[in-house]
Amino acid sequence: MLCCDIRVTPAANATISASFHWQSGAMLGISGPSGVGKTTLLQHLAGLARPQRGRIRWRGNSWFDAQSGAWLAPHRRPVSLVFQDQRLFPHLDVAGNLRLAARFSGRGRAAEQDALITLLELRHLLHKPNGQLSGGQRSRVALARGLLAAPELILLDEPFSGLDHATRRRVMHATQDYLREHNIAAVLVSHDPDELASLCDDILPMADGETAPVQAAMDWLNQIEAPAGSAIAAVLPATCTHFSNIDGLACYDADGNEILVAADHAPHRPTARLSIAAQDVSLLLERPVATSIANCLPVSVAAWQPHDQGLLLTLSIGTLSLRCQITQRSFHRLNIENGKSLYAQFKANAVRVL
Repeated sequence: MLCCDIRVTPAANATISASFHWQSGAMLGISGPSGVGKTTLLQHLAGLARPQRGRIRWRGNSWFDAQSGAWLAPHRRPVSLVFQDQRLFPHLDVAGNLRLAARFSGRGRAAEQDALITLLELRHLLHKPNGQLSGGQRSRVALARGLLAAPELILLDEPFSGLDHATRRRVMHATQDYLREHNIAAVLVSHDPDELASLCDDILPMADGETAPVQAAMDWLNQIEAPAGSAIAAVLPATCTHFSNIDGLACYDADGNEILVAADHAPHRPTARLSIAAQDVSLLLERPVATSIANCLPVSVAAWQPHDQGLLLTLSIGTLSLRCQITQRSFHRLNIENGKSLYAQFKANAVRVL
């Protein structure tokens, strides 16, 4: 359990109040606009800065308590911090940076280091000097160095931001697998809802220098407004049941509902989170006899609200929810009311696997 109740006033004189308890899950995401104190919070958790008041506890151990005077120095905390600007040692090549982390942590087993080098795609970079690395390459080295420090808790400040889309997805999932295998908890700062959706179990929202209560990731994801230029979407946890090379589809189970996804959108992973944009969902009064639309699910209307020139509906599918955008005309034609049974349909290539 990570318990934090601190109040700090950095040099910018903008007071930050962080009060939260996180007791389950492998990864906590911190979300919020720039300048609200996300990085400052990580620095205080790592012990690189000392709060003016409050307390920080990790798994029952006191790291800081203003009242009792308790203070655990950074090097004694079982935590590592991956900085957004990487902060690699400039006089060392990639291999040297990794060796140094392994030496100080005692995690020096060659097999373990080798596995991490493979996971984060660093083998061809081992003898490259820091100055010859791209931003994305430096990000991967910094991530590997943080993991090799053998922490109980790793703090990640936008660690994937310098990576191209394809590499980013691979490295994100490789990191997630490594954390689970080695029982390392993580706190991730990110501005990207897809990144938070893909990796995090819980979310700590921040705004105006204050934290809101920790929420389950699924609850938070299905409440937030979409970023500018993005579509409002529902996010569903799902399990992949099979891939079909014949029709190019992957089949997922979401709380007993079969959802078909274009196979080229679906990484070969047993569990996933499926994002379905509200604008891609259409409604029917009856199940169609024949249609080219791959997915058709029985739903019931749970709620609606005005959105743009129409309405945004929340649709229940068992314990999960979809979202759907419709016009006022469609709302009246379908005689929408709470609890009304309908069918929601959407194409396989409209589903994104996060």
